[in-house]
Amino acid sequence: MPLQAISSSQHVAIDAPQETTSSATPVKLKEFSIDVAGMYRAKWTHSAASATGAFSQIYRNGAAWGGTHGPMAVAWGQQVEDIAMLEPGDLLQLYAWQTSGLSDAHVAAFSISASYQDLPPAI
Repeated sequence: MPLQAISSSQHVAIDAPQETTSSATPVKLKEFSIDVAGMYRAKWTHSAASATGAFSQIYRNGAAWGGTHGPMAVAWGQQVEDIAMLEPGDLLQLYAWQTSGLSDAHVAAFSISASYQDLPPAI
């Protein structure tokens, strides 16, 4: 039977190292490929070099998909977002950027989580 992903706290993939950008436009810093269709929970932390104008956002296959998170604080803050309607082969990506010209955007600890369950047979 085919599987379906349901968002949960069970990690499927983790990319922990910090990535940084000083770009004024969104830059892809992290990426996971989806193997099982369904809904996943994305978590990550972000911060900025100064307290103004840095943001992060989830993208799907290179297009903005989730809400914009920010402006980032100097202290690390955790972000969580459930992303629905993902299909096998989709790329779930984390982008970041800064708008002040004075700050770097930092992201780290990007993870996706889901539980897998069998789909009921089609009737």
